[in-house]
Amino acid sequence: MGWNQKTPIPLKNMNSEKEALSKRAYISVDHAVENAGFGPAQIKYMLAACVVFFTEVQFIHLGSLNLPSITCEWNLQKWQILVLLISAAVTRTIGSYVGGSLSDKFGRRNNVVLGLFSMILFGLLAILQTDFYMYVAFRACSFFFLHCITPSALCIVLEITPRKMRFLAKMVLAVAGQLGATCSSLVAMYYLNTVGWRDLTFYLTVPCFLPLLIFWFLSDSPRYLFLSGDVEGGRKAMGEIFRMNGKEDTSHLIKNVKDQDRGNVGQMFTPEFAKTTWMLLIVIAVKNLVISVMHTSLPYILQVITFMVTVHNLALCKYPAVMATLR
Repeated sequence: MGWNQKTPIPLKNMNSEKEALSKRAYISVDHAVENAGFGPAQIKYMLAACVVFFTEVQFIHLGSLNLPSITCEWNLQKWQILVLLISAAVTRTIGSYVGGSLSDKFGRRNNVVLGLFSMILFGLLAILQTDFYMYVAFRACSFFFLHCITPSALCIVLEITPRKMRFLAKMVLAVAGQLGATCSSLVAMYYLNTVGWRDLTFYLTVPCFLPLLIFWFLSDSPRYLFLSGDVEGGRKAMGEIFRMNGKEDTSHLIKNVKDQDRGNVGQMFTPEFAKTTWMLLIVIAVKNLVISVMHTSLPYILQVITFMVTVHNLALCKYPAVMATLR
């Protein structure tokens, strides 16, 4: 789906910048991204996003690993375990939607930084609680901000990556997430019974400052900067990508054209997106079925409910990131 009503004029057809401007040639941000190609700039942002995805999955997986210890400490009933799981799923649902919307309004980079800081703050406050319900409240807030950051990190990477390389970018981020789960499992295997779930959570939460510092020094998405009216900032960010990839800088020819409407959940099932949407939903459903079965201490019906809520969270209500992927 293009940004402009007119087809951008390829720069190779122009003999000079002066001729291009005299013929009112322009390029869209998408066209500039394709011209910049795939190189060190995309790898830099991809690695930064990998750290975010690593952190996210590690944090979520750690919650499952801590569940038996938390159950024993507070002598939880089945319904209390359900409250703990559902509260996290619901806040992740809301956080995914709100985070995607806020990233459109305040910037992808700013959303990642604010989300990471808030996630760490509420995560640390949660492990200090001696009351179960206060722990649930702070943990839910932490999960809310956790799912504010991943759609924004994903959007930054996809918006600066040429279309043909977006599959590679998504695959690398998925691998980073699985490495996060593996890391938390290995650490818990060796230290959970030694240091306790509170100390373990603290040790794995503090390193979350690393992606915060990384994104603090990165430029925002050129697409967001242009659409928010910061033309100079957008050209500067796009120019940096051209220079890092060793390509001719044509960012000065990018026209500030307003993007189309963000879209809504219903558009995921239009003929243009339906096939990819259903494929994504199937993959997410299978993944979360496996995750739900991990909670073997729950009755079967509660496992099913948890599974359904998790699928709803990660699929439909995370549509800002999904829509960016489909584009």
